[in-house]
Amino acid sequence: SAQTIVTVNANPSAPSITANGPTAFCDGGSVDLSSDQTSGNDWSTTETTQTITASTAGPYSVVYTDGNGCSATSSPINVIVNALPTVTLSALAAVCNYTAAFSLSGGSPAGGSYSGTGVTGGSFDPSVAGNGTHTITYDYTDVNGCSASAQQDIFVDGCQDLQEITNADIVVYPNPTSTLVNVYAQGALINNVKVYDGAGRLISEYNKTSEKIGVDLSELARGVYHLEIALGDQVYRSRVVKK
Repeated sequence: SAQTIVTVNANPSAPSITANGPTAFCDGGSVDLSSDQTSGNDWSTTETTQTITASTAGPYSVVYTDGNGCSATSSPINVIVNALPTVTLSALAAVCNYTAAFSLSGGSPAGGSYSGTGVTGGSFDPSVAGNGTHTITYDYTDVNGCSASAQQDIFVDGCQDLQEITNADIVVYPNPTSTLVNVYAQGALINNVKVYDGAGRLISEYNKTSEKIGVDLSELARGVYHLEIALGDQVYRSRVVKK
């Protein structure tokens, strides 16, 4: 009688998979995973080593199928992708070019570093930066080694005409000030005083008919502010430095 010969093919050896570098990296990065077939069976490309670029989290493994259709799967290797930190920097008030160097603040999370024109060791020196708009960068690196940054512009003003008001009878003093600035109109009545920040936003308004009005700047950040003074049917402007 005829005999049926059954051939049982052995499964190939499972390829190994290793990472060329850490398997935990920051979002936007990647890692090369090399898979190596060491059993003597070549890959279909006749190469013995192939590379997978992993840029998303999850388990990675390699399935090798030989010429007999028999397969083997490597042990998985897990890839972790750490999110980048959320970094912010608060708006920076305008300053005069003769303002003393001061420590920068407003970067979050705490523990980062500042850089930019006029910045040394976390302090900004307006005289070094010079007049004009400058970009300040805040960089932060978290415990996973992931980094992100935020930026804000700071304006350095020449502040040469702080008390130049077309009406010589109007006096704004003291200027610079750390708390209160007085607006005095000799022999006339002031109808209204408005305070604007460097970006032109209305900060406060004093509706009082008086020869002298005190403007409180004590709660405002350091910087240059603009006063708009209504005297009769005329409007005058002056810049004030909060130090």
